[in-house]
Order: sequence, then structure tokens, then C-alpha cells
Amino acid sequence: MKRFVKKWLEDNFDDLDQCISPTLTFEDVMRKPSLANSGSESVTRERIFGELSDCTGLPYDVFYYAWLDETSLEGGCKIAWERGYITEKVYNETMPKLAKFS
Repeated sequence: MKRFVKKWLEDNFDDLDQCISPTLTFEDVMRKPSLANSGSESVTRERIFGELSDCTGLPYDVFYYAWLDETSLEGGCKIAWERGYITEKVYNETMPKLAKFS
């Protein structure tokens, strides 16, 4: 997943957020979701998290709550489950998958 976020945004969207670092990778955001907040607009974060969700098969809410609460993907998964955004079944299926991204 060594793809650059800004390059992906340029290739896929006309309204590019200029605040994204050209060196930021999707791998960086996987390790630390708060990096998607580097001055970017909410629509840009949504696009980044949506792409990560599509590529990894992990629920979008895991990325969103990890970013919102400035925690790990595991923490985001737990928060999404506790707040009812993902089911217990999805939570139990997702947590073991997160280990390979940590």
C-alpha cells in the first residue's frame, strides 16, 4: 500500500486539497489516521478513509473513529462498535485483521 495520497487525489479528483503533503502515503495514514487531518478538508479525509476501506476491506468507521479520537485503528474499531456504528459480528471479524496493519 505504498501509494502517495496526494498523487491518488490528483488522479481521481479535480478539486484537490493543497494542504496534503506530497510525501504522505496511505501506509502512513494506516499507522496514524490523524495524519489525514494535516490541514485537509473533511471531504478529503472522507475520500482517504473511503479508499483505505475499499483497499483493506476494513469498515470506514474504523478509520473515522481512530481519526476522531486520535487513537489506533484498534481503538477506532472499539469506539465504532461501542457507539453502534458497526455490529459485534463486524467488530469480532475486524479486530484480528487489524493486527496485520499495526
